[in-house]
Amino acid sequence: MTRKHEVILMAPTGAAADNISGNTYHASLGISISKNQKPSASARVRKLWSSKTIMIMDEVSMLNLSSLSMINNQCKTAKSQDRNSPDLFGGLPVVLFFGDFFQFPPVNGLPLWREPRQGNVEDANGQMIWHQFKEVIILNEQMRQARDPRFRDLVRRARASALTEEDLALLNTRVITSLFMPELEGATFVAKLNALRHHLNLIRTEHFARCRSQRIYIFPAQHSRTTSASSSPLYLEDLLQQRDQGTRIPFQGLFLYTPGMPGVILANICTLLGHVNGTRGIPSGIVVDPSGASFHD
Repeated sequence: MTRKHEVILMAPTGAAADNISGNTYHASLGISISKNQKPSASARVRKLWSSKTIMIMDEVSMLNLSSLSMINNQCKTAKSQDRNSPDLFGGLPVVLFFGDFFQFPPVNGLPLWREPRQGNVEDANGQMIWHQFKEVIILNEQMRQARDPRFRDLVRRARASALTEEDLALLNTRVITSLFMPELEGATFVAKLNALRHHLNLIRTEHFARCRSQRIYIFPAQHSRTTSASSSPLYLEDLLQQRDQGTRIPFQGLFLYTPGMPGVILANICTLLGHVNGTRGIPSGIVVDPSGASFHD
């Protein structure tokens, strides 16, 4: 505990960072969302790293080869070292990576265990850095599903591509017949496409409001640019006729709200307060722009 100030905890996403009471590597190292590498570090970043000797990165499976190279370079900058220095991660004496490569892979780029892309220098540097980690501890006791041995064994067989007919029958018993089944109240829906996600949100919001005899308030986004060849603005009528289909509307154009509805934060607002992408809660209300127009039917 006396050396707590020497430890920095990081993760690739805000939700993962919040789980370990840490921060994203973007925020800790001053890396922009576009992942641009700056030639110098801000005073805040230098001060943060000045006393650090231990770096812990969780959910390492979500890092790609190029990201690892970028983190290495930014650590050198934060520790006031030249990027050509052979010392990895700014000369930190202790670097620990935690993760499960059977879980989430990187959104972009190649996982750390893959071969670099041909001619990609950052990938090659990332692989070189990854291969420097020689000490590996493998945890083989399943704790998350410890109280559900049937599901635990199914997951273990799925991991080894050895599912049985009994497993298939069990999974089929969990198929839903309606989005409004009582046991789905408060459940999390996982959708592959944003268009399906927005459709599910609309259906569930309408059901939530109808069951409580409440109004639904619609807040349209202001679009000054579109992805079509036309440069004309996108009006509310367009949003109502063509919801989030990804053709003319590059992102969600309508926000539907009814009192008491569950919500999810879709951006990292403040990791230290737990206001990160994926955090769930109940909105306490809407603050309306006094200069905006409103319509009631």
